[in-house]
Amino acid sequence: QNTSTFTFADLAKSSNENEFQFVIKDPRFKGFSGAGEQVFSSQKSKMTPKTDSSEHDEDEMYKTEENDNIHFEPIVQMPEKVTIVTGEEDEELLYSQRIKLFRFDPDTSQWKERGVGNLKILKNSCNGKLRILMRRDQVFKVCANHWITTTMNL
Repeated sequence: QNTSTFTFADLAKSSNENEFQFVIKDPRFKGFSGAGEQVFSSQKSKMTPKTDSSEHDEDEMYKTEENDNIHFEPIVQMPEKVTIVTGEEDEELLYSQRIKLFRFDPDTSQWKERGVGNLKILKNSCNGKLRILMRRDQVFKVCANHWITTTMNL
């Protein structure tokens, strides 16, 4: 199969000066501004180099004496420390386990997640009653709080 190939180079050679040319030199064009410069450069290359004496002066400027009494007043005043009352102060911890608690939804007949956290079995030191207490992680919201009675099947 003999096919003639035609290239852009052949087109450029065959064109006359009056016709379309791929390269037309404009005498008014002086080049692009910033041509040949590095496009992305670090900050250090743009900064002027410092002499050893100027670096020494800066080091001296930021030095502090040991007898300087530097004190800053806080912008925001913090409140006094608040003691948190959880209701577990007079109870003894018998058992603790990290668990995921589910509840049964009878409308959809599905188990729904109630929370993830530490389940504790606590014994009251005053009356001796036992209870199950669970708080959600991070927010410490109570998601289970039940007395354990003798009539329960565990």
